[in-house]
Amino acid sequence: MKIHGTAKGAALSTKDFGVAFGSAAAPALPYPDSLGSDADSTSVDATLNTADQILGTGCFEFNGSSNYCVLPNDLDTMLSGAFSFSCWAYVANASASNVTVISKPAKSSWEEPYHSFTIQQNGTNFEFVTNDTSTYVVMSNAITSTGWHNLVVTKTAGNAFSFYVDNDTPVTATHSSTWGTQAWMIGNIPGQTRYWDSLIDDMVFLKRVLTDGVGGEIESLWNSGSGNLASTLDHDDIIAYYTFDDIALPNSAIPLS
Repeated sequence: MKIHGTAKGAALSTKDFGVAFGSAAAPALPYPDSLGSDADSTSVDATLNTADQILGTGCFEFNGSSNYCVLPNDLDTMLSGAFSFSCWAYVANASASNVTVISKPAKSSWEEPYHSFTIQQNGTNFEFVTNDTSTYVVMSNAITSTGWHNLVVTKTAGNAFSFYVDNDTPVTATHSSTWGTQAWMIGNIPGQTRYWDSLIDDMVFLKRVLTDGVGGEIESLWNSGSGNLASTLDHDDIIAYYTFDDIALPNSAIPLS
């Protein structure tokens, strides 16, 4: 196992965004590269929370013991080249260990190198876990408080990974990876009991690297209140966008298409 350095992030609460962002509209359609209905979740077991969302009208609440959502392998289309991932996760318990925001295992069974793409809380750190084809690689980024946090992972075509928490200095690593064939899971790792115990909101997959630094897209996501994609991102590269605003929609966490 390889452990990479720790960088500090800052906490954020819903009130920091104010009314304007709470009523932000979803971005206009179409997205030329969106998977559309092919990215629909295949199962949903979570509760809609309409009081504590980071953006829009709702977020999903996970109970820490049985709740999760499953996303299809169609999202793997982003893995062959450069990509970015962003979402918001609410830390309720600063001492929670190995609780999963999102995961895709490296193999069909739980064996080395275990992780293709996992974001989890492990005590006072967020961890992005992938692999170098033989063993898993942990990129650790500090959690400074409870509350909402913006989590961003980018990968270049040259296999350089960066993991950001709250637009702070990223933790980086460069290595080739094995990508598994199992579906993506929000709120747990398939076949494991590492359930998320709080809220998750606005999640987006893109087939390019988001820009960072002052005035970059990662900063814009942070400052604008999560997924205000209408003003912060180039829609052409969005593969799927999950608002978590309505659990009654078909398959629930529906990407815009």
